[in-house]
Amino acid sequence: MRSGILNLIFLVFVLLLAFVAGRQGVSEFLAENTGRAEMAVAIDSGDPAALRALAIKQAGKGKYTDAIANFDRAVDSSPNDFRLLIERANTRSAAGDTRGAEDDHRRSLDLAPKYALSNFSLGSFLFSQGRTVEAFQYLSRAGAMNAETMPEVLELARRAFPNDGLSIYDALDPRTPARRKQTLMYLIDHDLLPDRVDWTRFGDIDGESSVAIVNELNGRRKFRLGYGLWRLNHARERMGIDSRLPVSGFAEDAEGEHGFGWHINDDEPRIAFSTAADASVLNIKFTGNSDAGQMMLWQVAPVGIARRYRFSFDAQTVNIVSGGLPIGVVADAATGDSIAETEPLIVRPGEWKTFQIDISLSPQTEAVKIGIRRRACAAGPCPIFGELRLRNFALREIE
Repeated sequence: MRSGILNLIFLVFVLLLAFVAGRQGVSEFLAENTGRAEMAVAIDSGDPAALRALAIKQAGKGKYTDAIANFDRAVDSSPNDFRLLIERANTRSAAGDTRGAEDDHRRSLDLAPKYALSNFSLGSFLFSQGRTVEAFQYLSRAGAMNAETMPEVLELARRAFPNDGLSIYDALDPRTPARRKQTLMYLIDHDLLPDRVDWTRFGDIDGESSVAIVNELNGRRKFRLGYGLWRLNHARERMGIDSRLPVSGFAEDAEGEHGFGWHINDDEPRIAFSTAADASVLNIKFTGNSDAGQMMLWQVAPVGIARRYRFSFDAQTVNIVSGGLPIGVVADAATGDSIAETEPLIVRPGEWKTFQIDISLSPQTEAVKIGIRRRACAAGPCPIFGELRLRNFALREIE
């Protein structure tokens, strides 16, 4: 008899659990999938998902008092859900209850201090209240926690500090290489950096980020800005060129098309590059046809505004034969237009000869591209054979 009563009690308990679970399951389904929030709450008035759906629906219709009441019930049912607190805060803010909204945002942050959403929500609220400095304490944390949040944070910073890239950077105070790069690339993309920048103020910029930023600046013809960052990691004079010659697999290759160091054209199979043992001489060996219109060796160098310069180097040739002989060239780095060319590089056997050209630059020229290419041929194909040796490259300002 006693055993039968216990079994009956157990059966009732199981059915009750199933009923409660069923009610909750139906209410969640109605709230989340059909949009029938009122019916969901009627089935289970304590289901936070159903209450949340109803509150959002009411807030969308401007019924803030009813919405807040249902958010209150949802929070009571799920007090550790920081997202519910954020949504109630937003509703309170829309209703004009800024004090209650701030309280909810701060409670949400207490529950989830390491989540980007809670930091971003409080920061955005403070920003809307005109508390900019305090706002970016939280917005900067949100950006650091989640890269996907960073674009919104950057846009808010741009609104707070229009046309002031340095203030934007300082407000965000990015602490990691990835965030520094993301912030600086945003400032470059929106043309928010001043013409002169002390790059050390941005903290440590790693090599990979530096290459990307320099390439972006140079691609946008901001040569002086790009050079300022580049020279932090390269021993080099303030103006002029890098006198160190390239070697096989030299590091400058990693800088891509727009870097400042020496570059060689690896796409020509009939042109081979090598250096002397002490790297003081660059050897270029020609064994057939190549594109006469492309520089085979080049470097971009920033220059002063409307200044005069002398580009010089020493050359030695060995049995060079071609209808398109090598020449030294100076071009505008932004437009690619030729500024000046040397005479053809032909030297008596066993001798070295200094080639030089003087150039006067326009105020629009921020940088020049100096290098070696071939003169255009009258007809193609136009092979070249022999060897060219180069040393002592220099670009110096003259009176």
